Amino acid sequence: MSIAELSVFAGGALTALMAAFHTRFYAVFGWKDDFAKIHLRNRRILYTVHVALILAFVALAVLSFKYSDDLSRAKGLALGLDVALALFWLWRLIWQLAYFDYPKEYHAHTPVVHWVLCAVFAALCAAYALPVVLRITA
Repeated sequence: MSIAELSVFAGGALTALMAAFHTRFYAVFGWKDDFAKIHLRNRRILYTVHVALILAFVALAVLSFKYSDDLSRAKGLALGLDVALALFWLWRLIWQLAYFDYPKEYHAHTPVVHWVLCAVFAALCAAYALPVVLRITA
């Protein structure tokens, strides 16, 4: 297995972990109480978007595992998918850093989770960018 293929496979594993993490949001973040306070339509929209995100992460993880060889070569559609995923995770890293500025009143573990997520998003960006960089520099 090449370094690029291993990188894509690792990206798939991290994406699967993100899907699993998102399945716990409802319980971990107390969404039952929060959702009870908003209009039924908005509750359904937010829940639907979140479930769709989980399904997209699962699909991307499966594609990364099944087609790691194709994605590692970064040709044709695989190149587009690698670039799109690298840019998505780069955006998510930037969003985490810029948008989630935690005040001291938050739970004591919040900064740790914040920095772990930043590391995961950076690793995901690198995992899908590496095949593109290797192709360009080859």
